[in-house]
Amino acid sequence: MVPNHDELMKQMAEDDLRDELEAAAEGVTKMTVVEYAKAKGEQPQLIYYYIRRGYIKQELCVCGRKVIDVAGANAFLTERDEKAKKKAGGVTP
Repeated sequence: MVPNHDELMKQMAEDDLRDELEAAAEGVTKMTVVEYAKAKGEQPQLIYYYIRRGYIKQELCVCGRKVIDVAGANAFLTERDEKAKKKAGGVTP
């Protein structure tokens, strides 16, 4: 099925944002929840859930925005994915 013009433009914008964030990720240490979720292909609500549960730390930036530490969030999501694979039987220790 061929996407219509609006869907194609939306997908292109999302891909561009993801590419920009991944390219800059080496130097980026803090992001807003929405920026981080978009870059990782997750829903912001899920990231907020992990913040409420204490798995991801959120702090106040000097600019006044609430941000998360990218390295810490990446470590948590990697650990979460590894546990899910082990539980599914896809990886053995």
